[in-house]
Amino acid sequence: MGVRKIGFGTVREEDTTPHVEDRPTFVTIIQCDLCEEKLYYHELIATDDIDASCECGAIMCGNLPATGAKFKNFLAVRSHGRYPKIYDVPYEEYLKTK
Repeated sequence: MGVRKIGFGTVREEDTTPHVEDRPTFVTIIQCDLCEEKLYYHELIATDDIDASCECGAIMCGNLPATGAKFKNFLAVRSHGRYPKIYDVPYEEYLKTK
């Protein structure tokens, strides 16, 4: 008589579904209204220390500590003069530009 396994080990062995990579459906863009430079949200948050600005310096992005949250920081967007345009584009459209 063979050995019978008990518990979640059998569930893991029986799971034959292929791993699907979690792919975003959209990309958030922060665009300067003066110089038209685009800053991409997911590229900004890829590092722990965010320190970015557009070419003309009208938009500055940085960290804002998040206390009591499940993440460490908020993305702070500061503008001098006109407000930036913040919008989403489909991920496939973003891939065409990169």
